[in-house]
Amino acid sequence: MGQRAALPAPSRPPVMSGPPHRRGGASLLIAEARESGTVGLYDAAGEVRTELVESLLADLPSEKIIFEAPRKDQQAWFIRRLGPVASLGNIAAEEVIALETLRLGLRSDTLDLLPAVDGPATEPDAHHWVAPVHPLIH
Repeated sequence: MGQRAALPAPSRPPVMSGPPHRRGGASLLIAEARESGTVGLYDAAGEVRTELVESLLADLPSEKIIFEAPRKDQQAWFIRRLGPVASLGNIAAEEVIALETLRLGLRSDTLDLLPAVDGPATEPDAHHWVAPVHPLIH
């Protein structure tokens, strides 16, 4: 077996003040939950530990945090709290479409987040159609 090359010393020492994730120079924070959704961000029953989430959001903007949310109820909680662009991780491949329907308000968990429509439905104007903006799925 070959040897690994030694990593070069950093050009400047890491910041040693502030929150732990910033001390090491991290640009994103992954808030852990594991596949079970019953540890880390969640209690043993899978409920969101709200005080922990709020503490993280007080320290960092939500765009800098990827919240692991393996269960549909957890995903819905973050979409309700942070909006459809919530950065969610630990999503099973077969659940990606279901997550997008939650984001779009097309599932019962988030249906009430759709904007109210005044008046009867009309045909879309082909000349003014705007492509929807979708968040990056982590």
